[in-house]
This record gives sequence, C-alpha cells and structure tokens, in this order.
Amino acid sequence: MKISNSLVKKFLENEFSLIAISIEEIRSLPVRNTYIINANNSKVILKIYRREKQEEDIMRSLDIQTFLTNKDFHIPRLIKNNTGKLLNIIEDYIVICQEFIEGEQLRLVEKDIKDFGSFLNKLQKINYKGE
Repeated sequence: MKISNSLVKKFLENEFSLIAISIEEIRSLPVRNTYIINANNSKVILKIYRREKQEEDIMRSLDIQTFLTNKDFHIPRLIKNNTGKLLNIIEDYIVICQEFIEGEQLRLVEKDIKDFGSFLNKLQKINYKGE
C-alpha cells in the first residue's frame, strides 16, 4: 500500500493548512501505513488506511480515542481538518491526522511495566459505552 508523498503533501496543505517539510514512514502494515510529518514547526502523525470495509472500525476507534482524551488520558489528540472532520478521504484511502507526542517506546523494564499497570487501572475505572 503506497500513496505518493506529493499527494500527501497536497492533501495536508488543502485539508489541514499544513506545509509538509518532511514525510517519514514509521510503520507499514497490510491495511495501514503510519507517517510522521514535519510541518509548520511541529510534528503530526498521519495514518492512512485502505478504505475497503474499514470505515466503521476506524470510526469506532476515533470515538474511543475522543472519549479517552475527554477523560484526561495522555494519548495523541485527533486533529480535525479545515472543515471540522476527523475522517478524511484520499482516493481509495481513509486518512486520520493526530498530534505527535514526544517520548520513548514502551520497554519491558520495571518502571514502564508499573506505569502501564497504572494506565490500565485508570482505564478500567471509566465507563465507556460507545455510541
């Protein structure tokens, strides 16, 4: 699954008013590619999904992410496009833009395991019912 950088740059400029300085692919999966975009003196994450039969699952994921953000979980904030939408379409792909949070990848060391345990404890205490 590959979308051209020029198409991504044009999309970011038109839909988010972001001028992409660089685009770095950080994960490539059969159904989704993930990129770090350096734009307008900041970084954002762009997730590009194959469109086929995934829109409902992606919307559910966005709903959960929005719910967790509203409950003060420290997770990447979703970024709406210029028309206020979270879900975006480029050709046959669904595109999500979210903030980039500086940090390190979770490691299997005692401190990270304890932090993750605290996160799971907080997560279990909320009452998510979905829409």
